[in-house]
Amino acid sequence: MSIVFPNGYVLDTVGPFLGSDNDAKITDKILTSLQSLSGILEEDDQVIVDRGFRDILSKLSDEGYETHMPTFLKPGQSQHDGIEANTDRCITKTRWVVESYHSRFKQFRFFKTELTSNYFIKNLESLLKSVTACLNWLRGPIYQPSSTKAAEDEKVALEMKSLLNKSNILAERVEKEPDLSRRAKSQWQKLEAAQLEFPRLDQEYLETLACGTYQVKLAPGYISEHLTADGDYEVMAYQHSSDLIRCQIRSRHQSQTKYNIWIQYSVTEQPPIQNYYCTCPTGQRTVGMCAHIASVLFYLGVYVHSQSRKPLRPTKFMPLMK
Repeated sequence: MSIVFPNGYVLDTVGPFLGSDNDAKITDKILTSLQSLSGILEEDDQVIVDRGFRDILSKLSDEGYETHMPTFLKPGQSQHDGIEANTDRCITKTRWVVESYHSRFKQFRFFKTELTSNYFIKNLESLLKSVTACLNWLRGPIYQPSSTKAAEDEKVALEMKSLLNKSNILAERVEKEPDLSRRAKSQWQKLEAAQLEFPRLDQEYLETLACGTYQVKLAPGYISEHLTADGDYEVMAYQHSSDLIRCQIRSRHQSQTKYNIWIQYSVTEQPPIQNYYCTCPTGQRTVGMCAHIASVLFYLGVYVHSQSRKPLRPTKFMPLMK
């Protein structure tokens, strides 16, 4: 567990923990570490955690801190509503410095691979804290933007806040109109992506839509999984509208699970991408988009307009993303 400031400076690391440690024991150790923060944190300070810390939220709140954690799907719920998905995206966007720090210390060969000897187990915590101190001292804070970058990041943050309470109009339309329902397969016809008149997009526009680069960078891997033998990306086209397409894509985590995606677009008007919706757990969000939607937009809006369509491996897409 890592305690990281917004600029990526690491205040403390707690752990590692044994596999036999239960949640109560881990929580007690974390709270002991957090108590030392009382002289640094102030009442109403924002504390952002991941889902693994759900057991200590109430105790953090009792200390006067305002806590934020991505929500869990409720029993029987397959998808977050729009507000939940938007809020979760803002939370994960804010805590990226934690993941970046973890990526940093895993670049040390010792932490990158499995332990070669049990001799080091008793020293793991000391080694981890030593590496963290070195990273703070030698590498400095993770987030050190220039004045231009800071202005761009502030613009993205304000845009995300403005979209926080925006509902997904296309999702509501899909639920209300029977011929757009995921069950109404007879209303859709298979069509090769090369035959679609889809607007040309650039990477900057995609990153603006996605409120960042993460989802866009995942696109090549998804595209390679859905290419036909001829190197085309198969989609389902809605026959009753020239500005609405549908496709299916496999889940990021379970290959047997498929999600339906709807994208409303315009070839002649601005903005070229007007609405989108995916049936994955976070697909209703309007703050950015899921990686499933990003992969379809990247293929249809960037790749199809950039080079000949041949069977490709994910690495062949990377030059298009520079």
